Amino acid sequence: EKNNTPVIIFIDEIDTLIQNRAKQSLEGGDSEYSATVNALLTEMDGMVQSKHPIIVMGATNAPLEKLDPAMLRPGRLSRHVRVALPDLKGRQGLFDYYGKKYKLSPEALAHLNTLAKNSFGSSGADIENILNEAAMLTARNNLPSITPAMLEEAVERVIQGHTKDLKLTDKVKKQIAVHEIGHAIVGHFLESKNEVRKITIVPRGNSLGATLSQPKEGNDDYFTTRETLINRMAILLGGRVAEEIVFGPQKVGTGASGDLEAIRQIAEAMVLEFGWNGLAPRNFSNSRMPISEQTKRSLANAVDQIVEEGRLRAVDVLNHKKPLLNKATAALLKHETLDKEAFEVLVKQHRKPHKMGMRYRLYSWINKHRKRK
Repeated sequence: EKNNTPVIIFIDEIDTLIQNRAKQSLEGGDSEYSATVNALLTEMDGMVQSKHPIIVMGATNAPLEKLDPAMLRPGRLSRHVRVALPDLKGRQGLFDYYGKKYKLSPEALAHLNTLAKNSFGSSGADIENILNEAAMLTARNNLPSITPAMLEEAVERVIQGHTKDLKLTDKVKKQIAVHEIGHAIVGHFLESKNEVRKITIVPRGNSLGATLSQPKEGNDDYFTTRETLINRMAILLGGRVAEEIVFGPQKVGTGASGDLEAIRQIAEAMVLEFGWNGLAPRNFSNSRMPISEQTKRSLANAVDQIVEEGRLRAVDVLNHKKPLLNKATAALLKHETLDKEAFEVLVKQHRKPHKMGMRYRLYSWINKHRKRK
């Protein structure tokens, strides 16, 4: 035929079809799966002799290591394009694009730029979901157009879930409030790139409270230092430390489980991937070399030291800010939600930059000289 129009075959979630057969066999995969992959590979090889140009495209959220190597060879899926999450400019464009489908008030249109700044890590699907949720909220409230308040509520619903009407005792509410204020205070005095946007003890989804932050500057932060990661762990530990200070170590709640998981991921990445371990600056996470038990113990100790460094920063900040901790907790219990302006009024008398105490400086000095040895 003279018509040489190419045929495009697009396979979404291709990892469900062509996962690595070697790993499948180790994990007890069956022969039917291998037969399916072999048949697909054979058909793709036959496409080369087709009269029409055939282009096969696949999409996956899985790493390439999960795909079968045979599928990635020349003549098959040999070209790989990584599509990253949108940056600030991309998110602004996505909000503008999807926003055209809905009726937004002038204030809401202006607020889209703020949402773009505060939605680092969001995908196009997330942004579309936020605007769709805001439109449904607007319809339920019989409003003529989407307002900034509807947009903010939509963001929280997409990120955290819907509000829940739970009957919590005053004691439990206070513990949640202390936990969230602990995050906020440590974040305020240690974080230089972000600022507290909202603190709430209104239950949503699986969370009984939340402390939300926003970037102080418009640009996304793609470069992170050791200091920033230690501060990030201190902020995550701020809730647990605040509970220890107010209620005592024996009465700390289980609300920090998610924080501890995030801390584990940060600390292990710092030690195993980024080389902050006191050993050779190498990546241990993907190493094919056998690691001795002694090295494993050294790496585990390095993880513990980094977490302890972050914990001591949180302890130091909150011990110096006990009056603020008590005052802000009382305000949060009264109003249930504190926005950026309300929180800044509370910390106005503590505007001076926080200086680390002697206990933390001594620990840092000992740890630094221990690594040199």
